[in-house]
Amino acid sequence: MIRTSTLIFIGIYLLSGCAAKPKESVENEIILRTDVRKASYAQGVAFMKNLHQDDVAFDQESFLLGLNDVRNNNNIRLSPSDLQKATDWVFAQRIFHNNKVAAINLAAGKAFLETNRSRPGVKTLASGLQYKIVKDGKGSRKPTLSDNAYVRYRISRIDGKELTSTQNDVKLPAIHVGSLVKGWQEALLLMSEGAKWQLYVPSDLAYGEEGAPDGRLGPNEALIYDVELVGVQQKTSKNALIKAGQKPATALPRPTSSWRSN
Repeated sequence: MIRTSTLIFIGIYLLSGCAAKPKESVENEIILRTDVRKASYAQGVAFMKNLHQDDVAFDQESFLLGLNDVRNNNNIRLSPSDLQKATDWVFAQRIFHNNKVAAINLAAGKAFLETNRSRPGVKTLASGLQYKIVKDGKGSRKPTLSDNAYVRYRISRIDGKELTSTQNDVKLPAIHVGSLVKGWQEALLLMSEGAKWQLYVPSDLAYGEEGAPDGRLGPNEALIYDVELVGVQQKTSKNALIKAGQKPATALPRPTSSWRSN
């Protein structure tokens, strides 16, 4: 996803100081024991992941030359205007790559959802959200946008690659329904406690054109959610509980059922 790099002067000066030495010699000399070395290495990893993710061309020799020139107070080899043009070029490459990936993901998501809508048990809502009921709920309570929900879930891409899961968690955090992506919100409002649904979420009801903030999810990706609504914590003020002679909850409820993927 698009981001402006703030890591140009990263702490990989350990490499830059040895730029003239053979690659193998540099790798053998650097031992990541101190906090400074670990932090410098981590910043180097983050910088390169950033470039690889955005498919930006990178020349290590020129990068180290620029880093050393600043570090050693040498004359900068490009004019301020050329430096800005070079920075703008990187940003333009990121935009181009992001737009390309966004178009590919959007087309893939639409094709998947178009095929999926005709599969047995799959229902489509007016919003475009698709779902399949794996197990009906036994309870009567359904969450509202102001409630917290205890949910066991697995989120994956349309190719089945898992992104995150709580299926092995013993205790579940309380998730505020109103803070979830639109597709997940819409489904939870229809689910009763104990229900298990599989959701097929279009990109505009998930993370949209921006993708996930942590970079694990690209722009315009449709998603699959396996969701079990374990419990609902309805919105009740602390004062209302005390007035009714009840103590506000201080611990998470234990899951009432175990997850089984279908």
